[in-house]
Amino acid sequence: MTINGQKCKVVFRKGKPLTKIVLLITIILCTVALIVIYNSITTQQNRLAASRQQAISEEREKQEIQEDIDQLGSHESVIDIAGEHLGLYDPDTIIVEKAE
Repeated sequence: MTINGQKCKVVFRKGKPLTKIVLLITIILCTVALIVIYNSITTQQNRLAASRQQAISEEREKQEIQEDIDQLGSHESVIDIAGEHLGLYDPDTIIVEKAE
């Protein structure tokens, strides 16, 4: 290495064992902290993805319900739906069942 035109030699002094231990513990703790943070981020990303899927599903269901509401429109369509889906009929209606 050269400084101001003069050759210099870099010499590393041997560190004290306690300094090495403290440095090693610090590195280990930082590594563990990074792993915990990474796992937390991954968990939150998975929750976010699941929430988005649920929101999409609920939006589709909302659209289907809105389409059903829009199709109702008339009194006759309400009567048809009540008969087909709920088994509700006008009291004056004659129901003929097919014999098996």
